[in-house]
Amino acid sequence: MKKTVEANGVKIAYQDRGKGAPVLLTHGYGVMQQMWDPQAEGLGDKYRFITWDIRGHGQSGSPDDTAEYSAAKCVAAMGR
Repeated sequence: MKKTVEANGVKIAYQDRGKGAPVLLTHGYGVMQQMWDPQAEGLGDKYRFITWDIRGHGQSGSPDDTAEYSAAKCVAAMGR
């Protein structure tokens, strides 16, 4: 199920699926959380996969201020 959470004033889209030990999967720049669909589908009975769109990607918010795309703000969103 796709959900959103706010992190530092930016909407972050994520999915939480599967069961078992949680695994957070983060994509690189230029792609979206859907890149992890095959892993989540194939291993969802063993692991709980949390995938997300980092700011400026996919269904997450895209701030106008380039300072909002810092590595620190990206990492801080992981804890939400």
